Amino acid sequence: LTKELAPYMKPLFKFVMVNRDILSLPLKFALSKLHPISAALVKTTFAPTMAKGSDAPNVLPPYAEAIINCRIISGDSTQKILSHIKKVAGKNIEVTEASRGIEASAISPIDTPSYNHLANAIRCVFSDTKVAPYMFIAATDSRFYYPVCKNVYRFTPFFVTEEEQKSIHAINEKCPVDDLKTAVEFFIKMIENSCVF
Repeated sequence: LTKELAPYMKPLFKFVMVNRDILSLPLKFALSKLHPISAALVKTTFAPTMAKGSDAPNVLPPYAEAIINCRIISGDSTQKILSHIKKVAGKNIEVTEASRGIEASAISPIDTPSYNHLANAIRCVFSDTKVAPYMFIAATDSRFYYPVCKNVYRFTPFFVTEEEQKSIHAINEKCPVDDLKTAVEFFIKMIENSCVF
């Protein structure tokens, strides 16, 4: 990320990114506070998605439960996160995995022909876009490809506004119809770049 984007950054940001090894702790702290999206790039996230208690406002529930959806970042593990939640919840609250947890995906290499095919397809279709790898924060089916190949990359060929980001997995999730044409163009270019006819 640093190598690809540093030339386009303002001097202060460029200095921080070029010296990220020395400044990693304050950089991680700043990114975790800056915005929910940047926070999800540097730490595991926790989102309470379901809660259940009493069926009536004037009845004390015999028990209550909540589901916490965790997106695990590389370097963490399901067991580490489960232990953390148990510690935070305290000994009087039972904590279990609601479903079998999914470990964080491996970080795919970028010094490969596969990555170059992807980057070239992005540059061809999104000509004003700078291409740089980053941590993809959503769970995808791409994890099933790791037994076949370590060059597993995730890319969404859409420009997504902050408002559209908020609609992901929510009511009225959508993308503009015009973006579908660009997405098709990207996939055509990706196939042309990576397949031998």
